Amino acid sequence: AGMGEYPLVVGNAQLLRIHLHTLDPGQPLSYGVTQGELLDIVVENLDEQSRQFTRAQSANVSAVDDIALVCAVPSPELAEIFKSLGVAVAISGGQAMNPGAQDFLQAIQQVNASKIILLPNNKNIIPAAQQAGSLAEKTVQVLPSESIPQGISAALAFNTEADFDLNAARMLNALKRVQTIEITQAARSVRLNGLQVNRGDVIGLLNNTLTAAGSNINQVVLDILAQQDIGNIELISIYYGQDASTATANALADLMTAACAHLKVEVIYGGQAHNHYIISLE
Repeated sequence: AGMGEYPLVVGNAQLLRIHLHTLDPGQPLSYGVTQGELLDIVVENLDEQSRQFTRAQSANVSAVDDIALVCAVPSPELAEIFKSLGVAVAISGGQAMNPGAQDFLQAIQQVNASKIILLPNNKNIIPAAQQAGSLAEKTVQVLPSESIPQGISAALAFNTEADFDLNAARMLNALKRVQTIEITQAARSVRLNGLQVNRGDVIGLLNNTLTAAGSNINQVVLDILAQQDIGNIELISIYYGQDASTATANALADLMTAACAHLKVEVIYGGQAHNHYIISLE
């Protein structure tokens, strides 16, 4: 905290990968040295990258090493996060706003790369992405990311120095290690998975499966967390949406760390419209 913006952390107690935006890279690097050995340090000038990206877009060139990442996201804020991780095109899509195959095809054609790795980031969008991949004249690998956290973990695993197949394999392995909690409101009454849900209730889905319901958002999240093997979870990322606030998200983070002191919890504004919270468990 205080060293930069948009922190993203993935890994475990032995090895962490950290992504951070800062005006003074020396500060986090100096701190990192005090915590352990630093490996694979990459410092990039994002202002210059932005200028290069703008020039490249006008020339229809935005890929590195002939590989481009394309994804779907439900908000401009999440699009910026993905672009900061190297995604060339982030199209609008998510809950209640599913893009079609044509939208993905247009994005695939937009980048001057012969090989595309596509991240749908939503279970319902995967078929359209796969259809676009089969229709495209380029080589397209659709990774079945079913959530924003899975997509972010996959994007963090992308290595510009690795080839297409190795990148796809590493990214697939990365997204499989992530669990996702989504918190929203029930649009109708239903009984499912042993739970009675009334219209307007807060519902919690774990990996797209209804897992908890109730009237209190924080309690629904904690109920899901209580069902997990907490010892195997080290990092939680809370992406809060339009219906939440920094204060409520931080309050939830405090409850999580109070329940499990070993957890590292980060809070990030996602700006999504249909989920109070999208939560990553790693």
